[in-house]
Amino acid sequence: MKRYKKTFKLFLSTLTFIIATTIVTFAGEARIEFNDPQTTRGKTFDVVMKVKSKDVRLESAEVTITYDEKAIKFISGTKGTTAEGGAGLVKIQGSGNGAKTKVLEYNMSFEAVKSGTTVISIQDNWVKDVNDNSVNITKTGTSKINVRPANTSSRNANIKAIQIGRGELQGTFDPTVTNYNVTVNSDVDRIAIDVETEDPDAQYTEEGNGNFEIGANNKVTLTVTAPNGVTKKVYTINVNKLDTGITAGETEVVNGVRLTSKEYKVVVSNIPEGDDDKFIGYERTTSIDKNNEIEAYVPINKDGEVYEFYVFYGIDPNNNKGYFVRDIPNNTIQRYLERPGSGNEQKLETRNLELEKQVKDLESKSNILIIIAIASLILCVILVIALIAKGMGRGSKQRDDFDDEDDDEYFSAHESLIGEKIKKKMKKMMR
Repeated sequence: MKRYKKTFKLFLSTLTFIIATTIVTFAGEARIEFNDPQTTRGKTFDVVMKVKSKDVRLESAEVTITYDEKAIKFISGTKGTTAEGGAGLVKIQGSGNGAKTKVLEYNMSFEAVKSGTTVISIQDNWVKDVNDNSVNITKTGTSKINVRPANTSSRNANIKAIQIGRGELQGTFDPTVTNYNVTVNSDVDRIAIDVETEDPDAQYTEEGNGNFEIGANNKVTLTVTAPNGVTKKVYTINVNKLDTGITAGETEVVNGVRLTSKEYKVVVSNIPEGDDDKFIGYERTTSIDKNNEIEAYVPINKDGEVYEFYVFYGIDPNNNKGYFVRDIPNNTIQRYLERPGSGNEQKLETRNLELEKQVKDLESKSNILIIIAIASLILCVILVIALIAKGMGRGSKQRDDFDDEDDDEYFSAHESLIGEKIKKKMKKMMR
């Protein structure tokens, strides 16, 4: 019977519309892109990050980026961009330029510290649209920065200092001596090496660093190329891998100490010179952690209470060097984010970005459930109205059955009647 068919079609159309609308609302996608700057050592340059979407208008984003602090230095956000951090980690947040459009643009200023090629990568991201819904990021790009030498005539290929993350160089380092030995634990397959060249424009490459075998037959070579591109110098590190669980020199201060927590396995390293000014309100001390002496910064406590966290310099399993925060009671380690404050104050941020992202995703899923519930309620109301209208249309005259042609005449008559009533009301309103 046609009226039943039309009512059923109305039900299906409404259901399809609600489902389609819900899918479009919560399936917004976007990608994050960067520019690839070229500059000269010692110069400042701009990094532009864009969040682009094809199907939704964007409201804001929160993105954390990482970079090599030995190669470039973060200065500030520019052109209305809120960005803060340092020591290899910067957090960007807000609407930037382009709020409520399909493209959000963020601008940051950096200084080129060392010549060569370096990369800015995304560590964490969260983007929302104008309806406060989470946006799915389908692609995250990187910024590849090419830093040209400031002096291309130098023939200096010397290394100024070498720092080893696992183990310790035997003997005092001398730029004129090119052969060194280091002993590591049996579980070490690769060592993190931090090299500082005498000429900032000199470049170096390393070979043989990985898949160490038990014994002293492991060689890591560091080849330094002077800024002139011709002069080269090779340094060799002979790695002796022990077949026991003890590393020579592991009990010494800093070098070889490994801190393990739920989140990181970090090798403690020496605090760089001149960094005390970054930690106003903190004092440098030697902390005792699991029977290891660790040089670290702790909050100045005038009441004599025991501190619950400290900041130390180290290298994580991905060879990212920088400051880390150790929460002693909870046994966790997180990256330290340098946040500029008022005056010379520095605030410590230990927020777990991954946890916050999970909370935001949970809130977004809750919003989805609420909207689906509202849509279902609306659907029920529409269905009830349709059934009532069908019953009223039948009126006092009941017909058990009628063919499609009579059904069309039935609905056409009602449509004509409704049209006439509307015309009469319009005439009354015009008087």
